[in-house]
Amino acid sequence: MSLNFVFFLLLSLFLTGCFRNQSKDLSNSEVLNGFTAPTTDDPIYKETFPLFQQVLSECPERIWPANDWSKFHVMMVKKDQPAMMWHVKNNSFESIAHENIPPEFFTSPFNFTNWHDDTLLVLSPEANPEHFGDGLSLLGIGIHESFHTHVQNKNWNQNPQNQRGTVYPAAYKPRLYRHMLFTHLRNYYMSAGQNANELAHAAYWFKKWKNEYPQEYASATDRNEGTARYVEWMARAIAEKGCSATDQTLLEATQATSIEWNMGSYTSPAVFKLDNEGYDIGGVASLILGLIKKDKTWHSKMKNSS
Repeated sequence: MSLNFVFFLLLSLFLTGCFRNQSKDLSNSEVLNGFTAPTTDDPIYKETFPLFQQVLSECPERIWPANDWSKFHVMMVKKDQPAMMWHVKNNSFESIAHENIPPEFFTSPFNFTNWHDDTLLVLSPEANPEHFGDGLSLLGIGIHESFHTHVQNKNWNQNPQNQRGTVYPAAYKPRLYRHMLFTHLRNYYMSAGQNANELAHAAYWFKKWKNEYPQEYASATDRNEGTARYVEWMARAIAEKGCSATDQTLLEATQATSIEWNMGSYTSPAVFKLDNEGYDIGGVASLILGLIKKDKTWHSKMKNSS
């Protein structure tokens, strides 16, 4: 199948509070696995910050090119201890007294606020330790949501027809079409692009869905959620394999961890929300474009489409 077809598939799916700085600068730090880590005894701080440093300081272009992360900061908060904040621009840390942290920062795994007109991501591992209690999962959710807030919302064309939630009564046929579309895209990805028949099958189910349910097609979230899912998966793979990893290494890493990362859960009956389908369908289509087709223009086409 041609590269133009894959682009058509992805593009036409979309495939078609200020916070006061009351902190103290920390001049001393320690080196952990080659990266600067905050001087703290807390293991989750020491595990998580080096992952963000590797992805956003060392090779941010590997997850998505032409983005400026210099005005981005990451804070981690835990109850009864100072928070730590990392500044991307100068790779420095600050400690913030616990009493100066807004209480809402402790109630959700992630929050966003402003820091001197920059974007501040706040991570709270205690808010949902079952799902976000380790460094890689915090990196994943942090990069995913930051891509929405710091990249897409600021720089991308937006589609006013994007629709969140589920319209009831929900028809079963489009759910079947979307599930089959994802299944064949995933099979093509797991074959590393060798099984062209899988891509042809994906095209069949995509066209049925688009032609029979044009309203769903017009309001799908595949572009925004799919690309955010892509940078999430890429960030986790790079954190594990390093910035020097080849595309082939990252391909194999994402294939090996696809089950662990629940690739496909959003198109299964266990997680039924129409707007959730775009995470997996757009995500695996993006992996195909980024790691198999390796076209250098698909990132800008995603940004500039609507």
